[in-house]
Amino acid sequence: MTDRKPIVKYSSYTNSIVFPYRIASGLLPDFAAAVKIWHARKGGNSVVFDFSNVQKAFANGMLGIIATATELRRQGITVIIKLPKQVEARRFFLATSWANLLDPVLTDNYRHNNKHFARHFSSFEEIPAIINNFMEIIMGHIEMPGDVLAALEWSITEICDNVINHAESKTGGFLQVIAYPQKDLVAFTVADAGKGILQSLREGIPTLNNDLEAIQEAIKVGVTRNKDAGQGNGLAGTSRIATMTDGSLDIGYIDGLWPTIITKE
Repeated sequence: MTDRKPIVKYSSYTNSIVFPYRIASGLLPDFAAAVKIWHARKGGNSVVFDFSNVQKAFANGMLGIIATATELRRQGITVIIKLPKQVEARRFFLATSWANLLDPVLTDNYRHNNKHFARHFSSFEEIPAIINNFMEIIMGHIEMPGDVLAALEWSITEICDNVINHAESKTGGFLQVIAYPQKDLVAFTVADAGKGILQSLREGIPTLNNDLEAIQEAIKVGVTRNKDAGQGNGLAGTSRIATMTDGSLDIGYIDGLWPTIITKE
């Protein structure tokens, strides 16, 4: 008998979205479903994000959750955070800045992990300084050829620019760059609570039917919703760079969440 994969659940008894022991990008659909259930059951103007049971978490799942919490808070929802009970997991939430990004009121008594911390951005002007900071961290932990460094910096800049250019996220975006010196690996994650690739690209390609079609188009060179808003090379170039360096590009989305949750303004 195989173990059932961990899932995110909504508890109406405690008005909590309860996370399992491990958080990664594969949990985002369950998380979206839990948020929808909270909304449908009229949980009120507050919700608890309960990370008590979490023992391990990754940026590709956490940043999407952080973006969601930030957007809900912008809408006037009180988001209460319960940090992990396990000491090491709790320290990691604090050291990466996840705890503070989830709830700016939370204080950080731990020194930032110099390979893992995340940052928020909401304008083009903020992006260069953040990326310079992260590139210094990467260069301090991993040696790589200059052309690879330049390609990495270009990729991060392009994806962050996409958030400002196309996502129309009222809360901006979140970036986390992680160095894994033992594996000679760099991973970066960008997340936002914007309208998503499908809604964005439909402005230029109205025949798109679903998210998969939109993603397939988005990674083609020159495909964009509007040439005035960009040349359409960000995702395509990032995908090519990842492939050429034996890496990978993962594009995740929380299907249908924001059309349900976002209030009309």
